[in-house]
Amino acid sequence: MNFNLHIERLVLEGLPATGDQAGIIQRAVEAELARRLAEAGLPRLTGGALKNIFAGQIQLTAQPGPAQTGRQIAGALHAVLTSKPVAARPFGNQGGARR
Repeated sequence: MNFNLHIERLVLEGLPATGDQAGIIQRAVEAELARRLAEAGLPRLTGGALKNIFAGQIQLTAQPGPAQTGRQIAGALHAVLTSKPVAARPFGNQGGARR
């Protein structure tokens, strides 16, 4: 299975992170999500693009490092993407799927 993953914007409300930490979190999210998708794929995704995905809240352990935080975020995203059938909309559709 081949797929292209592009995260244009990742909004992390309430997460105190400096510029350096934000970059580490971003790279960890990308790496962990790519690893999970390579292992399990997205058997329920029908193709196209998703405009928005709401992954909900994560519970951080006491003083997590930015890499650990990124892995937890990736896990939450992966759980949403694989939890139930997702009908993706063609890229650029202003309606988009929101979770």
